[in-house]
Amino acid sequence: MRVGIPRGLLYYHYLPMWKAFFNGLDAEVVVSPPTTKEMVTLGCSRVVGDICLPVKVYCGHAFALHDKCDYIFIPAVHSMQPELYSCPKFIGLPDLVRAAVPECPPVLDPDIDINKGKRYFYETVYRLGSVFTRDTSKIDSAIGKAMDAHRVYGAQMIRHGLDSPQAIERMFSQCGEVDSDNHSASDITVALIGHRYLLYDQHMNYRLQHRLRSMGVKLVSADTVGRDELLGAMSDLVEKQYWA
Repeated sequence: MRVGIPRGLLYYHYLPMWKAFFNGLDAEVVVSPPTTKEMVTLGCSRVVGDICLPVKVYCGHAFALHDKCDYIFIPAVHSMQPELYSCPKFIGLPDLVRAAVPECPPVLDPDIDINKGKRYFYETVYRLGSVFTRDTSKIDSAIGKAMDAHRVYGAQMIRHGLDSPQAIERMFSQCGEVDSDNHSASDITVALIGHRYLLYDQHMNYRLQHRLRSMGVKLVSADTVGRDELLGAMSDLVEKQYWA
């Protein structure tokens, strides 16, 4: 059984975790190819103009998978932290894609809402796993593999100074080695700040990283900063954050 994952929005945050979970249930993960002009054009043609460009591009990626998988995975992400709520585009994404890309196979749309507690989260994940197996021990094992993959993913970025695409390549390449490009002798260091789905989509950002690296610029991003350090810096800027 094949599960499609669009290469957009939360892809760069959670691909290793999602892939490990589905592989643990004996499902093959199929990722849409990098963004192309045709994907953007198709996505823009399927939704109203008020929808933000990353969602339009996501619809293009969903269409690219429509004949390549048995299911397409699009979680409805309400919250990933207590008392912190997601942008409405993440909450309504499964329904939007169903309406905009009716050619898609059945959508796996677990409701991810940490505000509803750990029990609700695990019940949601077990329902998702039951699509592939009734063996709860196998689902337990897949959850463990997913959590391990997510920890390794974060550690790769922090320990080796890798950005998200480099860490993904390192985890899934045969040799497991990837040059971070962050050891440049250049006197110029540029911090890239923004959403991962914009920073690492080479079509949407006009190959920004490639252009800077070709000039010998050293690049750093928030990917290489630990969670506690990021939260500490955020607390200096705003007392309490309610949305993400």
